[in-house]
Amino acid sequence: ILNNVHLMPNWLVELEKKLDEYSSDGSHSKFRVFLTSDPSKSIPVGILNRCIKLTNEPPTGLKANLKRAWCFFSKESIDDADSKTKSILFGLCHFHSILMERKQFGPMGFNMKYPFSIGDLRDSATCLQNYMDNSGGGKI
Repeated sequence: ILNNVHLMPNWLVELEKKLDEYSSDGSHSKFRVFLTSDPSKSIPVGILNRCIKLTNEPPTGLKANLKRAWCFFSKESIDDADSKTKSILFGLCHFHSILMERKQFGPMGFNMKYPFSIGDLRDSATCLQNYMDNSGGGKI
């Protein structure tokens, strides 16, 4: 597995040559290389042509984004949380959904893209849980 290959465009040319070399030498039939990347024009066409490309796009619409964010958390973790924590967690999911939906309005004046990914949502929920555990049930 090679992650974030868009960050090393010069090395990708060498990788393409190595893959050509392996295929001409008769590599094992189960040999696979997994690459992850952001969209980039610097990835060689030869590598792109050999790949199966998968994308993970956020759903469109505030409701779909909210459902995706809320469903990220397990039912058990939501059921175990008290009502204050559930309410704040829902607020975090709503905030995440708004930021994901807002990206499509870039040309209409919203020119800042905030990288609030599902990992950031998870980390925010962890911070929330730590705060709630240490607050002793006091006012928020």
